[in-house]
Parts: sequence; structure tokens; C-alpha cells
Amino acid sequence: MTDPSTMSPVDAPLDVPDPWGVRLLGGEMLLWSDDDDPGVVSVAPAAAGALLGELAARVVQPGDRILVAGPHPRGLPDLLAGRDARVTFVLRSLPDARALARANADRTTTRVCCGGIEKLPGDERYDVVVALGGLERLLSSDSPDLAWTEIARRLAGALTPGGVLLLGVENEIGVHRLCDVAAPDTRRGDGNWRPPLGPGRPTDPAGLCHVLDGLGMAPDRCYAAYAGPAAPSLLIDHELLEEGLLAEATEPLLAAACADGFGGRPVLSDPRWILRAALARGLAGALAPGWVAVARPYGDPSPETLPWALAADGAAPWTVVRELHAEGPAWELCGTAAPRVAGRIIRDPARLRGPVRGGRDAETLLRAACDRHDLPAVRDLLGAYAEWLFKQAENGLVPGRLAFATLDNLAAVPSGFAALDPSWEWAEPLPAEHVLARTLRRFLARMLQSGQRHPWPASMSPDDICTTLHAMAGRPAGRPLLDAGLLLEAEVAASMTGRPVADLVQRLRHAAEAPGAVRGHRELVSAHARLQDEVRLLRQRADWADEALTARELEVKELKGRLREQRAEMRSGRHGRSGPGRLVVAPLRYARRVLVHPQKGQT
Repeated sequence: MTDPSTMSPVDAPLDVPDPWGVRLLGGEMLLWSDDDDPGVVSVAPAAAGALLGELAARVVQPGDRILVAGPHPRGLPDLLAGRDARVTFVLRSLPDARALARANADRTTTRVCCGGIEKLPGDERYDVVVALGGLERLLSSDSPDLAWTEIARRLAGALTPGGVLLLGVENEIGVHRLCDVAAPDTRRGDGNWRPPLGPGRPTDPAGLCHVLDGLGMAPDRCYAAYAGPAAPSLLIDHELLEEGLLAEATEPLLAAACADGFGGRPVLSDPRWILRAALARGLAGALAPGWVAVARPYGDPSPETLPWALAADGAAPWTVVRELHAEGPAWELCGTAAPRVAGRIIRDPARLRGPVRGGRDAETLLRAACDRHDLPAVRDLLGAYAEWLFKQAENGLVPGRLAFATLDNLAAVPSGFAALDPSWEWAEPLPAEHVLARTLRRFLARMLQSGQRHPWPASMSPDDICTTLHAMAGRPAGRPLLDAGLLLEAEVAASMTGRPVADLVQRLRHAAEAPGAVRGHRELVSAHARLQDEVRLLRQRADWADEALTARELEVKELKGRLREQRAEMRSGRHGRSGPGRLVVAPLRYARRVLVHPQKGQT
């Protein structure tokens, strides 16, 4: 008998697993990894896995047989294993399959297969089929040319009666592609290769529902996925977006998802501005990075009504998943609601329960006023925030929850301001001046990092602009107060990320770092144009000053020449034999001679 360890994966029979415990189906892609796609936006694995895990928990029952086809978010195997389910993974990449098999070697209910999806035995049936990474990644280089609908039909055919299909589709004109600095055909990673599929690929949520209807599947929900198609941090029903329902509550959700997904990476333009306009016109669902459909065969009752929206935020251990239902509407928590503590930061997820909080965040309003150089509006908004903050102070101290009442976490409401995420808290009360200093420092860093236009010259340092913001808020500040706000912001960031406080202080002082800031190429071009205008203006001023200085030098030179001439004339009049100077000097000399030498005077 041939030793499997000496066989190549192509020659190994299907019934013999490879030495790493992977079942080889045929068509395996060697020295290939689908986990190499820098062009696809993804959030923290904890948030992405937790969100999709909660969605799967709605349809997975204990003991179900689950098929996970293609790439999937990290953490999803652990969440499915926690449901006591029997899971089969099918990947086309042999290195990815072996890594997954090694990570789940101690789980007898987990099986890993490698090869093209067409090689999967047709007689196997599953209660749940999960394909969130795109059907294009289910075919290997040896697979036949199959249409998108044919692959979807194969997945639907693998369901048992009453089974559930979770299908993810990437939007080729989604906001993540519109904002990507690299064209799709310039990316050369392994994960970017996708075989050209035939016709039938849906191009919008309605098209996806139509395809599922043709397969005999009834979609329970069709979600728009933000900010990455395969690893989203927000799932929201596309009908809710298209019909404009809860638009005020949806806008901060989309902004938070984009800040998590696009923060810290180069983009063409800040996607939040695009989605804000798309949301107002009912196009936010059509521009979503991807769509996730939950479908069942016609005639099978849905055991549970799926939520309108699922949102996950925060990296571990701060990850919290919420769901939104039609009743109310109000947010409910998924999983445990126990408080999380790290350093002096406390997050109580229970505070997220309740009615949906809507309204545009105060930072957006303030940045819009800065963009149009509306200094009175900037002064009014900063003054209103400072007044609202100091009204809640007792003996100069505010509660720890207000330490996180920054402008990006506050919605402007008629009564003042309301926290969008009230779950965060500092462990002890803080001086109101320090909270104000931290808020203004954070706003300034995020604005400067984004490259947005503002009314202050580029020659001003961040500390100078921060001092100006304090004065506009009606609370002048000196260097000690600025340093206190900077230190508070650094301590908060250090407690959440584990980075050294000293390093964060230096980077924050020079506005070299800003949490959640998105800096697009368009904003960089605009900032470059503004700097060119400022340089041109300074050069014109320098040229004018140089011309004025040259003119003054000529005038001074001319005056000096006139003085020399006058001195020469005076000298010639005083020492000459005639002239007005002689008439003045001669009597004086005669009087002196008489007084000093009387005899000579008589002579």
C-alpha cells in the first residue's frame, strides 16, 4: 500500500486524507492562499466573527449538519463548534485547509475538505449551508466553467428539507470598491483570482432575491453588509435602507461601520460622505459592499423572525453585538451583558438596550461648519457643547460616563446632546475642563488626519489650533490644560489598545494618530491644493514686501545723498571767503578777540 505521505495531493485517492487530516476532493490549489486579499476591507476578526456567528445562531440548531463553503471570517469555526454542530469546511486552497485542520484537530465534529465545490459528493445533505466569501472562490483552477446560478443551485440542492442557506454576494460597485485606491485588475494577491462566471450574477439586492426565487428559495432577509462583504460589522435589511425607514438612526450606524472598516487604510475618498448622500436618495443598499441573504425552500416555515439589523463593534474584549427588531424599534443585546473592564475603562453593554438613538453626530456638524469656514457656527456649536458639559458638573467634576461624550459619540438633539453609545465609562469622576480638552483634542486630530478643509492656516501647530478651539468654546486654556486633555486621550487609547502611553502622547500631540479617522486621496488632493494656495499667497506677500523694501531703500539712499549735499554746502559756506556763513561768524570772532585780548581789540 502506498504511503499517503509520499503521494502528491493530486494522486491521493479521495477516500484517503492527506497527512494533515484534510479530505482531498480533487482540484486542490497548491501553494495558494485565499487569505491573501489586501483589497478587501475587513474589520477586527472578533467583531466580524461575532456578528456572523449571531446570525448563524438564529438558524443553527444543536446537532445540525453545517456546510461552510469557501473563505470565512476568523472565529466562525469556534462559534459554530459552540453550537454543538457537525461542521464541514470546503476550501480550494490546500495551505488554508491544512491550517484550518490543524487548528481544529481536537474537534471530532469538524471536517475539512479541499478542492472545487463541484467535487463535493452530491449525496451529502446539510441542515445549514454557509457561503459568505463569494461563489467565485468555490471554483479551483481545474473546475469547469460554471455559471453563478449553477453554483448557487448546487448549494441549494445540498440542503435537507427545511434547511437554511446563508449566501453572501460581493457588490462589484460597492462603496468599498468606489473608495479603493487600487483598481480591481491591479491586485495580484492569490485571493484576488476569481474565475469568470457566466451570466446570472445578481447586481443588487432585488436581483439576489430574484435568483433565489428561481431556485425555489424564499429569502427571510436580505441584508446589506458593511463595511466588508465577507467580514461585516453591520448587517441591515436592504428594504429598510431603500425605503428610508429609520434614516436618522441608520446614518450613525453606517458611519461607525465605515470608521471601523476603512480607518487607518488609504482610500480614494471618505466613504461616509458618499453613503450619507446615498442614504438620502435610497441608494445605500445598492452601494453596500455586499449582501447576505438568509433563505429557505418554499413551504418551510421560518422558526424565528430575523432582526432588521445586527451590529457589532469593538475589538476583543470589548466586542458587543446588538440586534434591532421592528417592535419599538429598540436594540436588544446578543449574548452576555456582563460589564467589561480594562484599566480604568468600563463598558456596560446593558446600557445599549432601549430605543434607537438617531440624529447626526455633533462632529459631522462641526466638520461641515469648518469645511465652509463658518466660524460663527463653529463658535455656537462649541459653546453649546461646553455649556452642556459644564451644566452636568458638580464641584467642577463630571461623571465618568461623560469622559466618552466626545463629539463623534454625541447626537445633536433639540434638548442638547445625547450619547450614541452610552456603554463606555471612566472609573472615576473627572474635571470638566479635562473632558473638554480631551474632546477638542480628539476632534482636532480626527479632522487633521482626514485632510479636511478648515479655516486655520497650515502654519498653525495643533496646540495653537486647540487653544483657538478652547477660546471659541468660551473656555480659554493654557499649556497645562492642553497637556491634561492630551494625557487623558492617550490613557483612554492605551487602555483600549495596550500601547504605551508615552508613545501615544507624542503621536497625538502632533496629530499623527487619530482613532477612526479616514483619510482619502481626494481629501489629500484638496489639502494639497489648499497648501498651494497658501504658499502662493505667502509668495505674493513676500514679493510685495520685497518690492516695498526696495522702494524704501531707494528713498533712504536718495535722502542720504541730499544730506551729503547739504553738509557740503554748509561746509563751503563756513570756511569760504564770502557767503552767509561769513557774516555770522565774523562778529563772533571779533567779540571773542576783544574779551580775551583787550589790547588786540583796541588795535
